Amino acid sequence: MTTRRIVLAALAGLMAIQVLRPGDIPFLNDEPNLIGSALVANQGGRLAEKGLVGSFGLAYAPVCVWIYQALLLVTRDIVSLAAIKIALVWLGVWIAVARLAVRTELSPWPLLLIPLSPYLAFFQRLLWDNVFLIPVSIGMVAVLAGFLVRPSLRAFAAWAALAVLAFHVHVLGAVPIAACALTLIVFRRDWLLAHRGQITVVLVAALLASARFLYAIVAERGAAGHAHPAFAHSLEGATEAFLVWSHAGFEFFVPAFYRDLPAGHVLQAIPGWLAFLAGVAALAGFLVESARRKLPLRDWPLARQLAFLAVAMLLLQVALLLVLRLEPLWHYFNGVWFATFYLLWWGFDRVRMHLWARALLLLQIATVGALTFLLAQYVHAHHGDRNQAYGATLANQLDVARAVVARRPKSIERRVANYAQFPHALQVLVLLEADRTNTKLDVTPERAVVLYTGSSPDDGAIGIEFER
Repeated sequence: MTTRRIVLAALAGLMAIQVLRPGDIPFLNDEPNLIGSALVANQGGRLAEKGLVGSFGLAYAPVCVWIYQALLLVTRDIVSLAAIKIALVWLGVWIAVARLAVRTELSPWPLLLIPLSPYLAFFQRLLWDNVFLIPVSIGMVAVLAGFLVRPSLRAFAAWAALAVLAFHVHVLGAVPIAACALTLIVFRRDWLLAHRGQITVVLVAALLASARFLYAIVAERGAAGHAHPAFAHSLEGATEAFLVWSHAGFEFFVPAFYRDLPAGHVLQAIPGWLAFLAGVAALAGFLVESARRKLPLRDWPLARQLAFLAVAMLLLQVALLLVLRLEPLWHYFNGVWFATFYLLWWGFDRVRMHLWARALLLLQIATVGALTFLLAQYVHAHHGDRNQAYGATLANQLDVARAVVARRPKSIERRVANYAQFPHALQVLVLLEADRTNTKLDVTPERAVVLYTGSSPDDGAIGIEFER
């Protein structure tokens, strides 16, 4: 068995572990909105007409709601639904990564960082829309790599189909789409021109498929709801893009875990700096090497062509943050995560024969992996937390919802922080559980109170008490 096969098998095992405990995920605001929309649409025997409304006042395309509609047809147990969704996302990522590992022939060891990243592990498990960019974006890259190796109309059409899907998943899918298109033009311009008639047909079909959403972007936007931070703050997105491969900054989601972790700041900071410096070094190395070498673009090896794609993707993402003056929120990088990872991957391959490089990679994998494992244990033991970015876990909230369906109180007082801001989370779980069990929600004279039941101020566990 080759090293690549061993690493890919280990990668599959790490991804499979994350399918466990699907009830430990958050269920706060957008997630219940999506699941609720899917449930209502299924009950009405129709496809949803629109998705969530984003921070620019734009109603996104309904494709993600359709995905959850399909999953609800498979199971109405939301924890099982989450497990299926997590498994499908990681399966898509694994297939794409495996294809890229074979085609590029890069050292496979950095691949183990993918499921160990706390950001990817966190976001890909959510029942959200933006997170589907994680598998779709790398799927685009994998198909594009196949086209770069052997151009064909079938491969181009497959890439265009994934590009349409990415754009409908979330408008930020435009960044990897643009970077891929630029890469196609730079490295396969002659082929595209030679087949321009067929290419035009595919592009027109893609535009027609996206016409309704494009019209909504231009004509149906509401009031923008995002802040305009300082220019320098938007520029921080260039730094944060590489911190995805460490725990630096992740205390935003579960602050108590890092606060109580011995040497927690050091264990966050050192891998964060390693990821950032390694990424910058790879970026600089690519630019210097490209300037010095006079090899025709068509003769570049695939690994360098994909490095060009990664650089283009990263620069376009930073440009988007700067032009629109966006807050560099972590989920904005779900569509371009492969850019920073590939620079680290490609950069490591250039120095893989040096003992110091292998030692630093081992340190990064071990540190990030250990913290991700400990974080998962913490979340499970503490049922989430009381922070607005996480809250009580889905499984814990579902227990409360099942009690509500069983007792059907006429009123519910919520003494829980995330329900004070997002009361619809419990409402959706109650409706979903009632639908699953075919229970009519005829109210009884009882009243109920939802409150924290954990033994510490950091324990997110909630329960429900009934009274007449």
